[in-house]
Amino acid sequence: MLPDNERFRDFLGVTAWHKAGYTGKRGLTASAESFDGGHGYQTYSVFKEIAPDREAVTLTMSSVDSADGFRSKFIDEGIPTILDRRVDTMWGSISLSTDGAVYDEPLQPVLPFFTFFMSAGNDGADAYNQTLESGCIYGVGAYYLMYGTNDMNPANYSSVTDEVDFCAPTNVWVDGAPFSGTSCAAPVLAGMAALVNDFFLDKTGKPLSSEMMYQFFKDHCTDLKTAGKDTKTGWGAPILPPPETVDIERYAGKMLNSRDIDLLRPDVAANCKELVELAARDGYSVLVTGTVRDKEFQELCYFKGTSKNKVPTFHSEAAGLAFDVCKNVKGQEYSDNDFWVYVGALGKRMGFTWGGDWKSFVDKPHFQWDGNKKYSGTDILAGRYPPDMPLFKEEAKMGLSLNDAKAILKEKAGLADRTIEFMQDYRYGGELIIKLAEAINGGK
Repeated sequence: MLPDNERFRDFLGVTAWHKAGYTGKRGLTASAESFDGGHGYQTYSVFKEIAPDREAVTLTMSSVDSADGFRSKFIDEGIPTILDRRVDTMWGSISLSTDGAVYDEPLQPVLPFFTFFMSAGNDGADAYNQTLESGCIYGVGAYYLMYGTNDMNPANYSSVTDEVDFCAPTNVWVDGAPFSGTSCAAPVLAGMAALVNDFFLDKTGKPLSSEMMYQFFKDHCTDLKTAGKDTKTGWGAPILPPPETVDIERYAGKMLNSRDIDLLRPDVAANCKELVELAARDGYSVLVTGTVRDKEFQELCYFKGTSKNKVPTFHSEAAGLAFDVCKNVKGQEYSDNDFWVYVGALGKRMGFTWGGDWKSFVDKPHFQWDGNKKYSGTDILAGRYPPDMPLFKEEAKMGLSLNDAKAILKEKAGLADRTIEFMQDYRYGGELIIKLAEAINGGK
């Protein structure tokens, strides 16, 4: 990135997003031009000044009117590529005479995750880019960001039309010279959108829909002319807010990831509470971090690699058969192996299946009631649920904690710490240590 453009990044809020780790590394953007040289290279260079780590591809918008009718390469090839590769943002810094309304219907399938920004044109009140007649493509005007004052002055050449939605800076530096026009403004705004989607992909696993991206920028606009929307600058100049202040639910929707034990099926809830109480008796503080969840949160877990399933099964609201836990000690939530050995053994003794035993996808925080492994996720999705889980009886409580068992092996059996840790590293090692200690201790 060029030092000459730091003032643009600072003013637009981009620098703060970069410092927070949002540089566009998640997601994919497209341009309507090739990056190989000339104008397309210049717009690409501007885009990379804003979103330096975002991958970009070319989706051309050439079209032909012939005896066979209107044919568009963007419709025939570009939109299928957007669907296939999940392109989430695009900019066009070209002026087309094609009425943009032809793109409205073909774009419908991608609008839940894709936003398209197009330069308004550089013809003042005389003409504007006809592609903006699409209700799915957002028009971008240009303004000058003045040196020293950071005043925003609309560019006199920026096309005037009701189809302008936003405006962005012109004269961003490329290869030692300022690059001007609305051709500069469109990739600036697309770069900002790439950062926003990088953030939402991180937080929710999904980019914003076209509608919500529009709302995000509208909510964070600074007026340049009259209050509200005008024909020169649209809603104004979007300025990114500090990322830590973004209201995620406003734009991505609310996801359900409840910690409420009472939302579990009653028999599972009763045993979950018993697990927490028994662990507390033995000196382990257990925090339930999740019970039921919706499809949207499950997709986020899948995206982040914390689940192998895109659709909730045992965790679903309809089933209520699973919960997740951690150690309720700050800084040790998931790092204390003794805790997992203890709580895993306890959960299994109670009748739960423990995710820590899974070979293909180890999930130590996870416990589920599956009727002693008789019911699968496929059964749950089909509406086939296990019978009630028997309530764990008091007399079946574990006698020794793992820490107590280790102390007995050390003091009474003379085992070294290293030997005990070696034993614990084996699968079910914690249970073995407890059983040996109980035998040495006379079954107490």
